[in-house]
Amino acid sequence: MAIYSKSHIHKHKCTASLICCIDFRFWKATVNFVQNTLGIYDFDLITHAGAAKVLVEKKTDIINILEKQIRLAERLHKVSMIIIVNHQDCGAYGGSGKFKNQKDEFSHHSQHVRKGIELLKKNHKEIKFVGLFAYFNEFGGIDFKRLD
Repeated sequence: MAIYSKSHIHKHKCTASLICCIDFRFWKATVNFVQNTLGIYDFDLITHAGAAKVLVEKKTDIINILEKQIRLAERLHKVSMIIIVNHQDCGAYGGSGKFKNQKDEFSHHSQHVRKGIELLKKNHKEIKFVGLFAYFNEFGGIDFKRLD
């Protein structure tokens, strides 16, 4: 059970919205990275398979849902940043096997995250954006590359 201070309970403002994939292998590491490396502990978590993929492929119904969540976060929680994270071996993209090699996979995801940021910036001009790519390192852990 988590116990919060009264000031935390009544606080209704947070720094960011984090858009990441649903993949159980990555979302916990993503949350840890955002907290421990970026120093952002207060964020709204928005998950969708493929993260930036739906933005780039212009899946209108899903984009409308994401936009609604982002607008709510802006209005209710006064977020000033959106963090978009794609990851290696994403099933929504067909997994790592769909790419020639790791460099090709990284390049593809980097393009999608950057394009997703570009598309969201059109409707969220006052928001700062951070793009990330999560990948397995040689030790079996998960590392991140900044894409912004």
